[in-house]
Amino acid sequence: MVVSMNSLQERRTPPGATNSITSSLIRLVLTAVVPLLVFGGGAAWVIIDQKKTAIASELGATARALQVAVDRELVNQFAAMQVLATAVSLDAGKLPAFEERARRVVKSNKQWASISLIEPRSHLIIAGSFPIPTPHPVSRLPSRVDEVVRTRKSLVAGVLRVGTFSPDPRIVLMSPVVRDNEVRYVLAVAMHPKSVSDVFTEQRFSASWTGAIVDSQMLVAGRSREAERFFGVRATPTLVDRITAAESGMFTALNQEGDTVYTVFSRSPITGWTVAIGVPAREVDGPIQRTLLQLAGVGGALLLFALALAWGVGREIVRRRHAYEDDLRESEERFRLLFDRSVDAIVLGTPEGCVLTANP
Repeated sequence: MVVSMNSLQERRTPPGATNSITSSLIRLVLTAVVPLLVFGGGAAWVIIDQKKTAIASELGATARALQVAVDRELVNQFAAMQVLATAVSLDAGKLPAFEERARRVVKSNKQWASISLIEPRSHLIIAGSFPIPTPHPVSRLPSRVDEVVRTRKSLVAGVLRVGTFSPDPRIVLMSPVVRDNEVRYVLAVAMHPKSVSDVFTEQRFSASWTGAIVDSQMLVAGRSREAERFFGVRATPTLVDRITAAESGMFTALNQEGDTVYTVFSRSPITGWTVAIGVPAREVDGPIQRTLLQLAGVGGALLLFALALAWGVGREIVRRRHAYEDDLRESEERFRLLFDRSVDAIVLGTPEGCVLTANP
């Protein structure tokens, strides 16, 4: 049987076949590559989550170390106060002698601003290291005096910007002076805020971070930056809520300057004071965003390469098919030329004797 040129041309690849083959290959590539990219994205997200967890763990350890340092500082102050509370002059009620000793202690102890002796029932300061008329009423902290008398335990009375004990901001500590099994006096010491804020310097605190020490009343008792500006100011509502709900944690919010920070906090079970560390969000998110961009760039390059490869392979397949069909057409043309010009009679037919074609 002879295949005619018309029938061959009808079987030639139609003009749209190139696009059809290329589209099929591109769909195949997308089917194979997209799941891989999705898997890679999921793996990247896990890595980033692990990185954030590591950052939170590192910051949490720093916050706990600072919280321990603050507790140690307060315990040392209470220990020094206990030594003062055992003064012999208080046994016999020799208040002038106590006042003289208090003045010497304040002069030698750079962390203490003043020392006061409070009568627990009247809430009157009856002796002190500062030149104020005595007795003098305790106008700001009578409830804390009552608490010391009731529990017979030392406590951090509060953070005062301007109060009874000094016209300057102070941290007030109170301890009971027990004689004959009763609280005869309440010893009050006003500390300089810098004494607490210095823990950030001692711990080699990062200059770009913001550290804050919050007392049990949620007032700022120390800070790594602008301590004087924020001393005695209430902590941000978000931090207050988190401290109230848990002893430690991490969250993202605005700090007191209005900057977005990752905040890690640790509250002491001993004193109730909290150390919070705020790290600028750009320091945490910056490396993560760069990692994401790098992964996205690699994934995008891989996808473009695969698509370009699919397009190129599709074009090559069609080119080779066209070349094969051109070879068939040329072969048929040569056969037809020989068939028509032969000097011999050539008849092509079926086994049943039907004539299909013959040369002239």
